[in-house]
Amino acid sequence: PLRLHALIRAHCEVICVACGMSAEEKEQIGFAHAESVGEALERALSRHGASADVGTIECAGDVLPKAGCGDHTTARTDAGK
Repeated sequence: PLRLHALIRAHCEVICVACGMSAEEKEQIGFAHAESVGEALERALSRHGASADVGTIECAGDVLPKAGCGDHTTARTDAGK
């Protein structure tokens, strides 16, 4: 899990909107903090431009993100085992 976390952080900017985690806790694991999905989206588009690829992961504690090749990114849930 730590290697995967490092790979994600090396290739993606993660802006985390999660209740139950403080901004400091998010920063400690290398994620940026946002108060809302709207704020996170605004920051991502501001930084990367209007044509940026943006993905969301609902219930992120239950999924393993996988960088996709081509036009999209996929995520696999533990239910897929």
